[in-house]
Amino acid sequence: MADGTGKGPGAESPAHGAGQQTQENDRHPEHSTAGRSISATGEVVRRHLPELAAIDRWIVRDAAKVPKHPTGLHSVDASDRAIWCSLDRALSIWRHHPRRIAGVGYVMTGIHTEHPALRLVGIDLDKAFDELDELKPWAQRIVDAAGPCYWERSPSGIGLRGFLRGAIPAEMTQRFPDGGVELYDGRSGRYLTVTGVRYVPG
Repeated sequence: MADGTGKGPGAESPAHGAGQQTQENDRHPEHSTAGRSISATGEVVRRHLPELAAIDRWIVRDAAKVPKHPTGLHSVDASDRAIWCSLDRALSIWRHHPRRIAGVGYVMTGIHTEHPALRLVGIDLDKAFDELDELKPWAQRIVDAAGPCYWERSPSGIGLRGFLRGAIPAEMTQRFPDGGVELYDGRSGRYLTVTGVRYVPG
């Protein structure tokens, strides 16, 4: 996840206040991933998450975030290794079946033991943005505390996903009245959607 600066994922320094959505790959006014360029998603992943792009743990999903078989396109369990594929193949399936496939995801299951040097932690902030499209206070505190990190919008446009190098004592879920946070490092069967719609705190 290191970028050209060598600082690690999302090398921009976090700061208080509203962040910005980068324009390198998305111009949808509502920050939704609908109608986005599939090739642009691949470009962002390869540029900012190269280690993830290089490991064949990618899956395809429908609009409801249900994992789909790469050939039959029927619903499957994301922890089934038989459906994992390369980033290129996942993007190709999405490109050829745009009505049945809505995006791609990355499987976290077991990555902490199979690729320990990666030290990958996934952060899922549910309903992180308010009606003014600014981070809610609890979400801002988490973004600030995470330090250098790759952040992107969730498929809904109001959630936030982060990937960073680190270690957590245990996977966890914490709910707030207006959202919630989940942390994953591979100990449970889980995949995380990847949209490529970057969010740069600042």
